[in-house]
Amino acid sequence: MAGLCMGKKVERIEVEGFSCEVRYGVTSRVRQRLTVLDHFWRDFIDQKPLKEAINFILNLKGFEDYVRESVKEFVAYPDDRILIIRSVGDPEKDVIFQRRWKIAKYIGWFPHITFLNLEESEISAYVNKEISDIEKRKELLGKIGEKVSSYSMTPITVEPIMSSPSKNSLLLKAGEINILLDCGFDEEKAKEMIKETINIGDIDLVLVSHAHLDHIYALKFLFDEGCQAPIIATPMSVDLAILGSGFKDYSIFEPFFRYFVPAFYDEKIQIGGTKKEEEKEGEGEGTPLEITALKAGHIPGSAMFLLNLNGFKVLYTGDYYLLDHFPVDGSLQTINRIKEERKEIDVLILDASFAHKSTAPKDEIKKALLEEAERIIKRKGNVLIGADSLGLSLDLITTFFDHYPDPSKSPPIYAEPIVFECMKCVKSRLLSISKGFQEKILDEPDPFSSPLVRELKTTDNLINAITSPSIIISEPNNFSNLPIMTFLFYLGTDEKNLIVLTGMQKKEPGTLIEQGKTEKITVKYTPLALKKLKMKKEKKKKESRKGEGAEEEELEITTIDIKAQIFNLKHSDKITNLHPDKDQVINTIKTINPRKTIFFHNSYENLEKIKTEMEPIIKDPILIAKTKTQIALKE
Repeated sequence: MAGLCMGKKVERIEVEGFSCEVRYGVTSRVRQRLTVLDHFWRDFIDQKPLKEAINFILNLKGFEDYVRESVKEFVAYPDDRILIIRSVGDPEKDVIFQRRWKIAKYIGWFPHITFLNLEESEISAYVNKEISDIEKRKELLGKIGEKVSSYSMTPITVEPIMSSPSKNSLLLKAGEINILLDCGFDEEKAKEMIKETINIGDIDLVLVSHAHLDHIYALKFLFDEGCQAPIIATPMSVDLAILGSGFKDYSIFEPFFRYFVPAFYDEKIQIGGTKKEEEKEGEGEGTPLEITALKAGHIPGSAMFLLNLNGFKVLYTGDYYLLDHFPVDGSLQTINRIKEERKEIDVLILDASFAHKSTAPKDEIKKALLEEAERIIKRKGNVLIGADSLGLSLDLITTFFDHYPDPSKSPPIYAEPIVFECMKCVKSRLLSISKGFQEKILDEPDPFSSPLVRELKTTDNLINAITSPSIIISEPNNFSNLPIMTFLFYLGTDEKNLIVLTGMQKKEPGTLIEQGKTEKITVKYTPLALKKLKMKKEKKKKESRKGEGAEEEELEITTIDIKAQIFNLKHSDKITNLHPDKDQVINTIKTINPRKTIFFHNSYENLEKIKTEMEPIIKDPILIAKTKTQIALKE
């Protein structure tokens, strides 16, 4: 049986009851393919027939039972001489992986073991089921549509309920219509501040740009307090909001889905009024309110919202990033398309988180990070990176995986379990969130099924990560809490290790480390069993213990002096982050050319500094979002 897969001719064969998909053509991972072929050509190793090669692996002497229990299926690339083996074994103990080059020399195929980490996301399947009732969505929007059609859409104002580096929510008012742009504030602040701005029951629409807590934290509070407004967000953002909550019982979210209206990129949501058939391609004539979600490029599912308020256009960027990063398409194409289609934006409400800094080009940042990490690993040290699990961690894992095409030279890359769950959601919604990375995710070998990319799931995993040269990517990015504080305690006091801060540092100890203040850092950590550490150093005993999760330990608090090397002190302009820097912000404003720009998502002092620096460059008015200060947009 033959077919096509991502442009390749495909057929299926069976060997001893095991299925093998044969793909003719090359893999997308060129460096790995060339490394394998170079190995075979250099040593004049012949390629055995595919069935004979599979037979040899299935009957690996002394390990027949393990192999047959763990292997699920094969995928063969005859042209590349790569044989992918999909397994449910243990990445740290797999016999095929440990003997891969010996097997390769005998069969003339490189046995690339992968693990079935990315099956369909249960969360995405649940969300899809909940949003399938289209009539319910129409009914929700119909209620606000009546109000929109009955009232004038002027005056138009925006009032920040909360605007800071770590809390974000703005109230956009168009006449009697109240639209909440994100709701990232804690409950105490909500009680104090939102009620001074608006009666919660009077909110007509909630737009959620993405699933980070500083944009969704108060969502539950709002609806507990009586808000019944439709919530507009992408399905991917809902997936990640559920994932980030940590709840395993999804039924707790059922009340939320009563108000959820899914937004799909570039599809207009029209509210109120009527629209003639011949006007459907227009700019909203006849529709008082039209909302379009656009790719924001920040994290999977992140969206900008273009609001057409009776011809007055507001673009709210939420958090955005111009450049592509795995697995998200950047927003540069979105920004350029606004210019090409001559969409005249009256007001641009712009993410200014990093607009007070100029950072090095992305390629230079990656080059420096890889060089420093390689130097540390060669000296038997560990690299500890603090990064957001719903965004930057995915790109970092792929960067390191691609850098080491030869698995024998690659250190293991450890990441938190939530990162793998996030990738399941990404794979489930791949067609909607990424065009540039589809082949990289669907083709194999991929990073998240590699035995070198491992979950920090058990105490054994944690100990293995700490006691052997490895790259550890954990959260939060500012090292302010568990789980990363445990790694900081065990690795931060050794000068052979490397610490990497990413993104904006908003809390201690990240803010202190960034400034080079590394003495007497308070850490709260989980003590790992000392006898296990000893066991690891003396080499494993006959059988490694299988754990279902890290043992429950009492937390301990202490202070440490950090002696590990700090990447950010050596490379202060090379900050890995997913917000636009000063130059990207200027490029955004010049490309869109709005009549007015409002900066948000930074401290008031930084916003003032950004405004002062940019006013000579940007000719149109620049305003800043100051908490509880109303800004008039249209009389």
